Amino acid sequence: VVWASHGAEDAVREAVTHGRGILVRRVVDAASCEVVKASVKAEKPTTMLVPEGEGESNIVSYSKNLWTDELYPPSELFREGAMGQARLDLAPCFDPGALVPENLLGGYKLNDEASCIFVTGSEMRTPLHSDERHGFLLHLAGEKNFVLFDNEHSDADPNLLRQLLTIRDKNGLHSDIYPGEDGDGDGDGDARIPALRKVPRFQGKLEPGDALFIPQRWLHDIESLTPTISVSLRFG
Repeated sequence: VVWASHGAEDAVREAVTHGRGILVRRVVDAASCEVVKASVKAEKPTTMLVPEGEGESNIVSYSKNLWTDELYPPSELFREGAMGQARLDLAPCFDPGALVPENLLGGYKLNDEASCIFVTGSEMRTPLHSDERHGFLLHLAGEKNFVLFDNEHSDADPNLLRQLLTIRDKNGLHSDIYPGEDGDGDGDGDARIPALRKVPRFQGKLEPGDALFIPQRWLHDIESLTPTISVSLRFG
């Protein structure tokens, strides 16, 4: 992982220290992303988190969905029409210590047990939630979008926070829920959820090789427009 060669180390270290989100482009080169993609697709069968109903929902969430009893190879999620998400251990695909230099973790240690690889099917969405630990989302394959709310703004007004949290139960993609960057996107969520007009957010696209730092307690909503592979590195 080539954080230093992009001059990002100081900016990342400051963001972690102060608990601010930051997106770093092209942390991992394209060739390495392809190697990891092939390795992950060849992993042994595992259980999967699947949406409720027969194609009625695109939400994959630990709090809402169940793991399958049957085992499936992660490559199954790259099949057209496949729905769900697999969670894989970092090893043997990665040496966790090689992914993020320890001097970027703000004095914390990487939590190997909480860290994992997510393999997610096309048009699946992990709805708005926050985590108890800091995390880097290292994106390696496919098209993935994110929405972030910093907790300084989202937690400032309990009424606005309650409005935002209703998004956890909404089916659909970001284009259905969140207005565009100019406020005039396809989504009409801002009309139904006034908090989307009042609480600032960060919204963007992750390219293979990008790293997104998500501080603890920052609400975030992640969608995969195509089958994706990402590494979640938790610490703090």
